[in-house]
Amino acid sequence: MNKIMFLLFSLGIAGFMLGCNEQNSNPRVNLSRGVGSDSLSDNIIVRPIGDMVSALLGEGLEVERIKTSNSNDGIMLVQIGVYNKSTKTRKFQYKVDWLDANGFSIDTKTSVWLPFSVAAKSRANISAIAPKADAVDFTINTRK
Repeated sequence: MNKIMFLLFSLGIAGFMLGCNEQNSNPRVNLSRGVGSDSLSDNIIVRPIGDMVSALLGEGLEVERIKTSNSNDGIMLVQIGVYNKSTKTRKFQYKVDWLDANGFSIDTKTSVWLPFSVAAKSRANISAIAPKADAVDFTINTRK
């Protein structure tokens, strides 16, 4: 019995180390510490231990997809799909900074911190509309 417990604990630690090394897949979205996911690797062997550790550490958001398009007026539209891997609602703020063709930030009054929350184990979309047609790219930052 002790050997089985030791094996499960070892696998849990290995899964934790792998899970903590996950990187955000898109550099345009910056999930700050406490907002992004600190999850364990999601496999059937580590899952029971991962659930216990997740309850202690709390997990965060995972960016699943980023969609961009332009309106008929040439205004950039952005939609970011996120999934809350945590067992608790994740509350945070986000701010969109719009960038011109040269990568410079576009000065706008709409680039402010906005509140957002995602229920436990659910998906949500963060949507934004550029302030003018000069915006060709964006960055999103988050904070607690």
